[in-house]
Amino acid sequence: MEHIIKWNIRQEDVVILFDKIFETYELPDTFYVRNDNGSQFIADLVQQYFQDKNVIQEFTKPATPEQNAHIESYHSIMESVVCKRYEFDDLTDAITTMNQFREFYNFKRIHSGVKFKSPYKFLLNREIDMKKLKLTN
Repeated sequence: MEHIIKWNIRQEDVVILFDKIFETYELPDTFYVRNDNGSQFIADLVQQYFQDKNVIQEFTKPATPEQNAHIESYHSIMESVVCKRYEFDDLTDAITTMNQFREFYNFKRIHSGVKFKSPYKFLLNREIDMKKLKLTN
């Protein structure tokens, strides 16, 4: 339910994002993070941070988007629904629009993978209220 939108995402941004996640969500004992080999993910700071949090970090092989299909699918949808339809005046405008899309995607858009419900309604049936877990930007 959180994302970072910047011209350049640094290793410190990754740690800040995951701190928000770990403070908000009750996580299982075994927690995996799959990412590409971007400099912000291979940085010693991030790798040590994940190790300290008992997070298992999995790296995808270069040029294999199918190894991270969930996020690649989300990015594809975001690209077609937002990026190809809007022209942004500045980064603030892009952040506002992306945040609106994320709200729609999580709370209203139906997903075939969760029985043609929104993620919010799907999780609510399992007594998990995403609105109570919302992270602040």
